[in-house]
Amino acid sequence: MNYFIIVCLSIVSMFAQSQNIQEIKLPSISVNYTAFDFTTATLIKSTSLSKVIKEGTWTPLNKMEPGFGISYIKGLKPKVDISIGLQGSFIEYKKANTTSDSSRTLLTELEGLIRLKLLTDNYIIVPYLAAGIGVSFIGNASGVVIPLGMGLQVKILPETFVFIDAQYRVVTLKNFTHFIYSVGISSALTKRKITRSIPQPVLPTIKTAPEQTAPGIEKDTDGDGIVDNSDRCPLVPGDKRYNGCPIPDSDKDGLNDEIDHCPNIPGIEKYIGCPIPDTDNDGLNDEIDSCKFTPGPHANYGCPLQNLPTVVPEKTFKEEIDKAAKQIFFETGKATLLKSSIKSLQNLTGILKEHPTLKLEIQGHTDNIGSKSSNYILSQARADAVVQYLIKNGIKQSRLVSKGFGSELPVASNKIETGRSQNRRVVMIILNE
Repeated sequence: MNYFIIVCLSIVSMFAQSQNIQEIKLPSISVNYTAFDFTTATLIKSTSLSKVIKEGTWTPLNKMEPGFGISYIKGLKPKVDISIGLQGSFIEYKKANTTSDSSRTLLTELEGLIRLKLLTDNYIIVPYLAAGIGVSFIGNASGVVIPLGMGLQVKILPETFVFIDAQYRVVTLKNFTHFIYSVGISSALTKRKITRSIPQPVLPTIKTAPEQTAPGIEKDTDGDGIVDNSDRCPLVPGDKRYNGCPIPDSDKDGLNDEIDHCPNIPGIEKYIGCPIPDTDNDGLNDEIDSCKFTPGPHANYGCPLQNLPTVVPEKTFKEEIDKAAKQIFFETGKATLLKSSIKSLQNLTGILKEHPTLKLEIQGHTDNIGSKSSNYILSQARADAVVQYLIKNGIKQSRLVSKGFGSELPVASNKIETGRSQNRRVVMIILNE
């Protein structure tokens, strides 16, 4: 327990030193009234939360075990606080492995919490989530406590807050998991320091005499070795060849005329100041021209028209779609497309682009090896993988539907491997024939 307190206090001090003191909660003490609810937690564990809510069997407040608590609270960040708290209540308790009757015994819980606030303390009402870890003691027994909860922080005065809190506490002691509800009030232990800015005195302006040049020495303002009387650019360092001005850049492309191979045409550094070349003069520069030595139209990426991909005739595109579907393969037990599938997927992409109104339903099917649920998930993931490939290659999502059927629609017997291999397939259905 001592180690737990030392660790929590170390965390508080470590974070406190790195934050702006004006933005975080001051060290505070909170006094709380608590109510312990063991009955509802036991009902939820034995049935379900939804059943308890539906049947209205939540324990009323007057049937809970009352208690009190005290906490130390410290801000880490504007929306993060940490607290160390001690809660206690006298509850009915029967020692294990004894025949004696139960009696009222003090239950104490020491915990450290982190509160994640949705707003800063500048707001009057601030919701927050809380989580942490602690220890629970009753009689000679002890166990670990893991509290999880939520609450509201209400500012009633500067640095004074009311807390309304509800937590579910998982306890390693048998039958001690419980809810705890609390209402408390906290007040700062120190006053916030207010930094006042001290106005700086206004110093009198001292006028300095203009710089004097020694008699017989001419002035060179820009320090380029050319005196101002002979410098055509007296405020900018330059070159003697240009009468004291910088080397010119006639085309304003960032390369001066002495190194620019095209001084009168803007270009780029890669081509020493010249524009990107267009070797075949087809209007597409060489960096985007797929056939830079042979003229071609923009629509064919600068290549001649005879290099256009072959268009699938209307009468055969349905057969081509079926053929492509049969050549789509995945890694065993995964939805990862194999490289051997890429050519078929590219052909399918071309068909869809040639028929922009065509819509497809892409189905995934598996054999019966494995559970029905895992087969359904795998088949859906494989259908989704095909759809995502097509979308990435320019096909609109609105034209594609993916469905996984698992092992529900076999086309061959699953009793032999050849049948199972036929059942592991992708099927494509044209939706708008």
